[in-house]
Amino acid sequence: MGMSIFAGIVGRFRSFLVAPGESGRRWGRALLTCTLLLGAAIQVQAAETSPLLKLPARLRETLADPATQTTGIGRTLRSQVKATGHDDTIFLQLDVIVNDANLAAISATGASVTSTSVRWNAVSVEATADQIVALANLPAVAAVKVPRSPFHRAQPGTVVNQAGAVIHADDLTTTSNITGIGQTVGIISDSINFTTAVGTGTTTGSIAPFTLTGTLPQSRGDLPASIQIVEFGTNSVRDPATDEGEAMMEECFKLAPGATYAFGSCNKAGHDPSQQNMADTIADLASKSHCTIMADDIGFFDEPMFQDGPIAQAANTFVQNGGIYLSAYGNDGVQGIQTGYLDVSTTVDPHTGYPLSTGFFPTGNDFHDWGIGGATPGFLPLDITGPFTITLEWNQPFHSFGLGAGSQSNYDMYLFTNPVASKDNLVDAITPGLNASQSFTVSMENQGTIGSPAGDPLEIIQFQIAGGGPHHVFLAIDKVGGASGDLLRVVIHCNTLAFPSGGAGVQAMTGFGHPTAAGVLGIAAARFSTPNVPESFTSKGGIGGAGVPFFFNTTGGALAGAPQLRDKPELTAPDGVATSNSGFNPFFGTSAAVPNATAAAALTWSANPTLTNAQVTARMIATAKDIDGGAASTGNDAISGHGMVEAQRSAGVPVTNITATPSTGLVEAGNIDISVTFAFPVTATGTPRLALNTTPARFATFLSGSGTTALVFRYTITTGDASTHLDLANANALTFNGGTMTATSTGVTFTAGDPIMLLLPTPGATNSLGANTTIDVDTTGPVATIVGNPATKQTSDLTFDVTFAQAVTGLGTGSFTVTNGTVTSVTGSGASYVAHVTATAPGTVTLSIAANTVFDAGSLGNHAASGTATFDIVAPTLVITPTLNSVVTTTSVSVTFTFSEAVTGFAVGDITITNGTAGALTGSGAVYHMPVTAGSPGPLTITVLGGTVTDLANNASTTDATATVTVTEVPASSVHGCGLGSMFASVFGLGLLALMAWARGRDGVTKR
Repeated sequence: MGMSIFAGIVGRFRSFLVAPGESGRRWGRALLTCTLLLGAAIQVQAAETSPLLKLPARLRETLADPATQTTGIGRTLRSQVKATGHDDTIFLQLDVIVNDANLAAISATGASVTSTSVRWNAVSVEATADQIVALANLPAVAAVKVPRSPFHRAQPGTVVNQAGAVIHADDLTTTSNITGIGQTVGIISDSINFTTAVGTGTTTGSIAPFTLTGTLPQSRGDLPASIQIVEFGTNSVRDPATDEGEAMMEECFKLAPGATYAFGSCNKAGHDPSQQNMADTIADLASKSHCTIMADDIGFFDEPMFQDGPIAQAANTFVQNGGIYLSAYGNDGVQGIQTGYLDVSTTVDPHTGYPLSTGFFPTGNDFHDWGIGGATPGFLPLDITGPFTITLEWNQPFHSFGLGAGSQSNYDMYLFTNPVASKDNLVDAITPGLNASQSFTVSMENQGTIGSPAGDPLEIIQFQIAGGGPHHVFLAIDKVGGASGDLLRVVIHCNTLAFPSGGAGVQAMTGFGHPTAAGVLGIAAARFSTPNVPESFTSKGGIGGAGVPFFFNTTGGALAGAPQLRDKPELTAPDGVATSNSGFNPFFGTSAAVPNATAAAALTWSANPTLTNAQVTARMIATAKDIDGGAASTGNDAISGHGMVEAQRSAGVPVTNITATPSTGLVEAGNIDISVTFAFPVTATGTPRLALNTTPARFATFLSGSGTTALVFRYTITTGDASTHLDLANANALTFNGGTMTATSTGVTFTAGDPIMLLLPTPGATNSLGANTTIDVDTTGPVATIVGNPATKQTSDLTFDVTFAQAVTGLGTGSFTVTNGTVTSVTGSGASYVAHVTATAPGTVTLSIAANTVFDAGSLGNHAASGTATFDIVAPTLVITPTLNSVVTTTSVSVTFTFSEAVTGFAVGDITITNGTAGALTGSGAVYHMPVTAGSPGPLTITVLGGTVTDLANNASTTDATATVTVTEVPASSVHGCGLGSMFASVFGLGLLALMAWARGRDGVTKR
């Protein structure tokens, strides 16, 4: 702000600063004094802004606690941070530009650098309390953060079953060869081989991707025998590995056993969990394991809600490069709030005295009004059970990961035991039934005008409530300062939650982070035993005008037309299924749903390998089953998206071959029966049909074979039809035409307008009609072509090539008519002939054949045709035309050579030039061009002698051609701009400037 004030002063007093004489000097001295005072004020303000404001509030409070010096910061915060193995250190993440100078400064504090990310402006360190303070004092460090552990999207359960029957995936793998072959599926979760239920197995390879074999599920056949691993992850007290990744992969493998599988942990071994680590895993699965499909069940509480963060960007990049990415949408039900900030009072809370330990506490005057009425509108009642995390974000860009300038608004979040703004009423102030377990129910991070730089628009409260519950607590959001008009989103992650008094914007969307990325398929859950009803816990998204709002691009700029509203989630898949992993048997949550949807994607793509990733996802969405009513629908809602995935419908009934009878030759009438072979039996009703590549467009209509694997379609040839190498019109040539087609073994019926059955082998590709047959259709007789060969000849004996589209019979000398000539003989057979003609006189000779003169094997007459040749005995003549009749020495003139007819062999060497130099010769046929540079004064002549060129009939030119250009001297030179007038004007101007300078110096220049 100080610099903007200074700029204003400079702008307002600019005229005085440049004033002449003593007036200007007085204003200059005054401004200098103001500047010095302003600079001093800015320095004082900077001194009052502690670098410790770069730290999270909980970390600042911990460092201020004397007990930390004896117990060690690692032990003090052990319940909130990942363990390092040392009581005196914790893992931290620094928001900093990664370069050699900054890394050297970080290392100089004594902190240990554990990982860096140039892409995401992040450095991870292990640091003591003293080192944390030193890191905060580094100017290059924008913020110091305690990394948030990732959360899984799994739920506990007691029901055991499989999803294959629900989404009809079993039918594909058991009745056809559709097993996922050709696809490589990458699973991202916490771990895959850390628990005793799975075993460690054997790892081979020195660099990623490693190969994992011999785990217990692999030995039992519940996992593929060989799995690629790009990152195993980590296991610690803070982040114990659960091998949820094994359970996810096992689900997917059982439905799509033919696919290749790879795994990557969301954490890097030996490092703190972070969004950038998971983004790196996505990139590694793409580049090292060459995955075509990826799925994850991981979320981070601090992922951006209003713009795409590191994980979302990595997933979008994978999709843009041709892959399919699916993510568990979340298990937070409708435990969300979305509302615009509304102040409870016009009285402003000064918000003085940071941090909390200094005695500051908000008055409540700037709390958000929840719209519940009564005397306490700033306190939202919650009945909450179990451990919980509350995340608050608002529509400002992040600063972390290079996502933008940071938030210009500052909010804090509090949780109270009763609706009174008092430190004694905070939930962690040990009250009966509400026991603090080294947790903190205040989130007071720095954004906007408090501290520097602007931080992320993010506040998080994490707490463990002892006892059964539910417990009645009150949520408050305090606006400390900054911009107006903010949209607030709150997501409450807990076992159960109720809003007993309602409130503005409650029971809103809870999906956030990378599952809401534009390129990611968000997957909801429905229990396999009740597949038409979404799980109560599956996270709510948004549709249409109530879609998930995004305001900023990946650098913090406003999106065009912001907010951009995204329809989320896209699909639902079954959960509650069985796995051999005792920790996940049964397996509930969107974590369990996403691998089943992933298997459907692998089966669909395997069945239709020519599809793009966008086409596969479009088919999965278009064929989803509306789980509200159970009927096929393209309906969309904020809980289940487009509905339950249907692997059988999205994969279709694959076509394995297409043949025809007859299969070769020319067909000019009658029927062609086309047999389409499917992977398993299909029942057809009505008149489905195939579009053909004929001209005009024709169809083959269903004839027979219902209930078998081969359906026969009949094409009846109509007069006027033609096709050179008969094939289907395109890969979507099959239409229902009011009928139906049913996969007999599954009972899945495809109806009119359903896109399932429309994909066939691409015309000309393996197993297509064009690849298996060589059929030509022609109902109008053979097309004829007549060409003189050569086109021009010096003698009267001419020849014409006569070609027909099909073999004909009966062609002879009498089959033609000739203008200016006589047919002497015809040679050849079948479809190719040569007609010999003697010209009557020099000039053009035309050979013609009338329609229906000869006939093909089907008794169809030929098309009419004609061609010409020329009997030429006339020599070419030449005219030479310069563009100028007179030029000065050393200049160029363009010369055009125009022959009476096209010639061959004309070159620069055929041209004689006197008193000049030839340039490059260009042109062809009858017209050529060449620049000529003039020599000394006198005549310039250009000559082409007769006999130097010939026409196309080899007639040589007989006469010379000449052109003459007159060359003159260059006119005398003149000097421009140096006359006496110009010189006088220059001298006068310089003198006038000198006089003005002298006059101004007398009045306004201080002598030195």
